[in-house]
Amino acid sequence: MTDSALKKALKIVICLGAFFILIMLILSLAGIAPLKDYNGYYTFGFGYHTDYCAVLLAFALSYIVITDGYMTWKGIAVLCALDIWLFLLHGRTSFLCLLIMILFLSARRLQARREGRVPGTGVLKAITRIMIFSFPLFAAANIILVLTYRKLQRFWDMIPGLGTFKDRLIYAALAFDEYPLTMTGTFIPRTPGEVNGLYFTIDSGYIRILLEHGLMLFSLFMLITTAVQAYNYRKGNVTGLSVMTVMALSFVMEYQIFSLLLLTAYLLGFYCDSSKRDPDMFLKKHLREDAGFIVKILCPLCLVLAAALAVLSGISQSLSGESGEAVIVVDIGVRSGSFENGVADIEDRLRLWEMEHPQYEIRERDRIRDWDFVNLAVMGTDHLPDIFIADYYNGEKLAVTGSVKDISDIDPAHDGNVFTVNGSIYAFSVEGIPGYDRMDYGIFINEGLEGDRLDDCVDLAWYLSGSGRS
Repeated sequence: MTDSALKKALKIVICLGAFFILIMLILSLAGIAPLKDYNGYYTFGFGYHTDYCAVLLAFALSYIVITDGYMTWKGIAVLCALDIWLFLLHGRTSFLCLLIMILFLSARRLQARREGRVPGTGVLKAITRIMIFSFPLFAAANIILVLTYRKLQRFWDMIPGLGTFKDRLIYAALAFDEYPLTMTGTFIPRTPGEVNGLYFTIDSGYIRILLEHGLMLFSLFMLITTAVQAYNYRKGNVTGLSVMTVMALSFVMEYQIFSLLLLTAYLLGFYCDSSKRDPDMFLKKHLREDAGFIVKILCPLCLVLAAALAVLSGISQSLSGESGEAVIVVDIGVRSGSFENGVADIEDRLRLWEMEHPQYEIRERDRIRDWDFVNLAVMGTDHLPDIFIADYYNGEKLAVTGSVKDISDIDPAHDGNVFTVNGSIYAFSVEGIPGYDRMDYGIFINEGLEGDRLDDCVDLAWYLSGSGRS
């Protein structure tokens, strides 16, 4: 086999990467670099355990590309051992992706074929055709699952073992709630890990590119990846199709800089194939051959996708637009289980207070989980509700980080039960409300409120707590 430029580059990457991992291992065992992340999982010098697993997966995929997908049973056994290691490190996405590639390599080995070729007919050919659109298909599935998560939440809750995957959907759903789709993207704050008890990040690569980099770059990303997969298909490069498809699957769960760098190398290497194509001939012939496919199919698909997302974004923003009245956003907590009666009681109090204060519109916000506000606080106080009910454990996190109002100097705070942190009052205790009165819950007020609006929100919070009446 004559090495292509891509394979030569990947050999260098693997050699340098192995040396780098060894250095980080020594530093972590010596206590200079972190050995574990804040969850207690081993990282061996990397910031997070999934980062470390993604690097190992990247090296494994690189080696598979170098071998053209043809490996001895000993080589496959080494990959199996690596996959077990990924599983033990709780890198489940990397584990699943490598497992898929091991099954592919085992099937290739059983067929005893050195060069993978696209099957002529049958189910396998249909599968390889679908692989051409692996990135748009996984992206579409990811976006649909995020947008429908609230309506299907009870269904997802019935499925065990999906905690991390559901977290990805929840964080993405919160991001869609708080940030509009734009052509050029919007900066979304996030934490590298749990900071003072607060945490928020968008792990899904598709959702992050769509929201943070915008519709234009997202469409371009879909266009380029699909064009390269189409080129792999026409070349009969089943290994290239499979590796790229596995990376498309990984992108649902992870947004790793290692994966992005490796993906860029694969895109250039698979498409240009510089060891077999003269650059001038490549530009004259192969780009011209792909032009029809790109112009007739991919460009219209990307334009339709971008237009559909833009329309959905516009509808969402118009529905969330404020009326002529001042709006107070209230989050009264979960609406199931022992809290159902309590929620009805609080909603009745909200309606009564709103009738007595016609200058305000009360807008209730539905939370996905009881601690959503811990994620929203990372984005800033302008993304938190004006008033919300929280348990004291999470409320203390918000108080320490300055996300909720210190109401020590406000008169109503000195009547009835209150919640304090370091001697300062931060919430009204919920009294006499079914479900809430048996637990440590309080009504907190957004730190960003000021002036008359703050006074009225304090009055509403005091009224809801049962400590007073307007």
